[in-house]
Amino acid sequence: MTDRTIPHWYVMRTAANYERKMKLWVEARGVEAYLPVRSEMHRWSDRMKRVEVVLTPSLLFVRLALVHRELLWGEPHLKGLMRAPGESVPAPISDERMAEFMEIVERESAFSLIPTPIHKGDIVHVLAGPLEGFEGECMRIDGVNSIVIRLNPLLSAAVTIPRSYVKKIKSSEK
Repeated sequence: MTDRTIPHWYVMRTAANYERKMKLWVEARGVEAYLPVRSEMHRWSDRMKRVEVVLTPSLLFVRLALVHRELLWGEPHLKGLMRAPGESVPAPISDERMAEFMEIVERESAFSLIPTPIHKGDIVHVLAGPLEGFEGECMRIDGVNSIVIRLNPLLSAAVTIPRSYVKKIKSSEK
């Protein structure tokens, strides 16, 4: 059981497209918040523009002691702290795992490697890009290879990265 007086990271659900506003609202109440975003170039018919894209739609990471969670009450766009299935208290994320996640989001790599044949279910080691150094299971999302990194029992992150950034370490074939 988590000590309710020690600050931990938690995942907070928000209303769709309110992540940025809720981050500001939470921080205005003295609560540390983290919203993972990535800068991307988007093309429109008449121009290209760099935009910041939220990587965890409808989710915001907050760090607080559970005894102070009433600081987050009263805002209808905040939907509560996430709990593991069957649990009555919110599921904390360790500081170490949160630091790893923040590092993943902050990393960028612009080089390309020789493509490796990757199939659904293969265990891969990421050699470049934002997930460099991590291992995960390759899965298909809209025909694009993605790597899954488990943060805690209730949250997994699927990030689209090029095939050339991964090396197969274990095949899904028996």
